[in-house]
Amino acid sequence: MSDCTDVNGDISPHKREIMNTHSKVTVVLGAQWGDEGKGKIVDMLAIDADIVCRCQRILVLLLRVENII
Repeated sequence: MSDCTDVNGDISPHKREIMNTHSKVTVVLGAQWGDEGKGKIVDMLAIDADIVCRCQRILVLLLRVENII
């Protein structure tokens, strides 16, 4: 696997100037547990992106016996 600076760093051949007009936002969402391939899609989209932000939130559901009955 290549280093992240090889893909999105200063040496990337896909580096371009930031364009202020006609800006576009791409959002990748997933609602299922496990690996849905979102990371692979984000890696492909990140090649042409000026900024990449990744957020992760783990939801924990605590079931107690008194809540089930």
